Amino acid sequence: MQRSALITSLAALLAACAEPAALSDGLGQGLQCPPLACGPALGMPNWQCPDGSPAGPTGRCLALPQGGCGWEVRWCPAAQCAGIAGLGCPDRQVCVDDPRDPCDWAVDVDCAGVCVDPVFCGGIAGFPCPGGGTCVDDPRDDCSPPNGADCGGLCAPAR
Repeated sequence: MQRSALITSLAALLAACAEPAALSDGLGQGLQCPPLACGPALGMPNWQCPDGSPAGPTGRCLALPQGGCGWEVRWCPAAQCAGIAGLGCPDRQVCVDDPRDPCDWAVDVDCAGVCVDPVFCGGIAGFPCPGGGTCVDDPRDDCSPPNGADCGGLCAPAR
């Protein structure tokens, strides 16, 4: 009898960790998954955006577009930079090519960038961006993907 209960418990645990069924949060803000599906919490701090709004991990486990689940991270509304106007970023932020627009810094003269906090991604280990951001080239180094075996990048808003 105990063996049967153990097998049932293990099956339930494995089902919770496998491809979870996403649940609607009822707010139209994405599909929530059970917290077990996202694994341990990110362990990153929250911060305040320049406009006064909060940013960082929200504590919500959400279904990802490519499948599976991941912890939600709210990013600050990004300021535009570069382009013909040559706009800069606030202190401690870096201007990177904005992955959400169709233009490319390497080709388009008036391609605006986006200001981001310098959160490392990519590299030889392929570190992902927390919260589903997009890893883009770090303009502060002379390494640009696909050149270099260990070319890291910076996290930008998701496409």
